[in-house]
Amino acid sequence: MRDFISTISLLYSIPVSGIVTLKKEKVFAVRAGEERFVLKFLDFSAAEISFITAAMDCLSRRGFRRFNEIIPAADGKPTAEIGGRRAMLTRFLTGRVPSYKEEADAAAVGAFLAELHTAAAGFRYSPDSPRWKWGKMTETMRRGGEDIAAFAEEIRKRGARDDFDESFLAAADTFRAEIDSAAAELDLFYPALSAEGEKRGGFCHHDPAHHNFLINEKGAAAFDFDYAIADLAGHDVAALLLKLLKANRWRTERAAAALAAYEEHRPLSDGERRFIRCLLRYPYDFHHAAFARYREHNTSRRIEKKMARLLREAPLREKALADFG
Repeated sequence: MRDFISTISLLYSIPVSGIVTLKKEKVFAVRAGEERFVLKFLDFSAAEISFITAAMDCLSRRGFRRFNEIIPAADGKPTAEIGGRRAMLTRFLTGRVPSYKEEADAAAVGAFLAELHTAAAGFRYSPDSPRWKWGKMTETMRRGGEDIAAFAEEIRKRGARDDFDESFLAAADTFRAEIDSAAAELDLFYPALSAEGEKRGGFCHHDPAHHNFLINEKGAAAFDFDYAIADLAGHDVAALLLKLLKANRWRTERAAAALAAYEEHRPLSDGERRFIRCLLRYPYDFHHAAFARYREHNTSRRIEKKMARLLREAPLREKALADFG
């Protein structure tokens, strides 16, 4: 640890007095006198790291401060090489993790995302970046539908089935039809909506899980831009609504509060609302559970319980989506 402290001190020209591991071999709390920072190793390609740091820098240059801003290395670069890996030092944020079962917290995160998207408007980057996702949502949906159809065909050919297989087959056709319907609707308006968004520029946080936010006296703040992408703001909004709906067993009050708070700061267009409704229809969890079992060969009890819960809560999901429709 002493050598690690010396390395960070030299790379960032700061008097590091202590380092504490937050996540083994990946995330560390760094203390330098009265100041605190977070050092995180970024296990992504150089192209992806470049996009992440450019997106975060865009927010800082526009005066947006409610996120873990990058502390440049002594050479002025946003990341430094440590032991053959790229690392990023960021400002330490204070606050508490929000609860998605609390209406005030849900609203605070919704408002924050609106302010983040407003600050990110106009962000531009190379279309060759692997994080450039404009116009790709329909393709992504249809690929998920093809996966489900392929898994179902494999099971039926195999003959021998377990409980997970039976549960999957019981819902596969319904969810596949749901995907096809959502993709067909996207075909009607999404290409133009995405092209317009791409022309304006911007990016999404792309991982609005509750543990990626903190609540303090100024509202919500975010960190962990590891999965940031260039795409429509509605992508983040739909993801947040889904997380809120699932956290509350498909009761809509918290999601409605977050959406209302978002629109107070950044009103959505009719096209964006329609896009969000299509994304809400996509059965992400069903596809994820099936992919884990049939492609990643994950036979854990956790995946089995996830599939059982999905089918058990299917009527609640239908009612919630109808309310948002």
